[in-house]
Amino acid sequence: LGLVGDGIRTVFVSVNHLAEQIMDHLGDGSHLGCSITYLREQVDKPLETAGSLTLLPEEIRTGPHPIIVMNGDLMVEFSAGRLIQQHRSAGARLTIGVRTYSHKVPFGVVDMDAERRVTGISEKPDLKVDINTAVYCVDPAAIDLLPAGEPSTMPELVQSCLDRGDDVRTWRINSEWI
Repeated sequence: LGLVGDGIRTVFVSVNHLAEQIMDHLGDGSHLGCSITYLREQVDKPLETAGSLTLLPEEIRTGPHPIIVMNGDLMVEFSAGRLIQQHRSAGARLTIGVRTYSHKVPFGVVDMDAERRVTGISEKPDLKVDINTAVYCVDPAAIDLLPAGEPSTMPELVQSCLDRGDDVRTWRINSEWI
């Protein structure tokens, strides 16, 4: 757990499918330098990433500290401290880790206006977009937007924050991301 190197000592892992294997592998976290608590979902009702946040203990859900949320199948290096610092300094309700994704289009791309007049053509362009890395920093107050015990995704939580007019920011991750 790279988070421990950045001072994160309390880790919650939401488990459902293969829960016992995950728990056996990670244990209580002491050998990793942290304390791991498991959030057990109902086998027949997976909560998704955001929904599992409603299983956090109340002192975490109502506490003053932002929560780093990430998918368990990621391999990525980032500074948890810098993410939290930017999240706090921006006063954001939620911060999304983003990364640039580039795709070489193997064809010529035709640009056109609303009347379908050609306005330009690009031969085999590189398209670049910022993608969601599934690394987030969340204010505990955002958890109140989630229906307790119901499935909910992080994109749904982001949209709920946006619908309320909450400040949602991004934070760039430049390292390898798998």
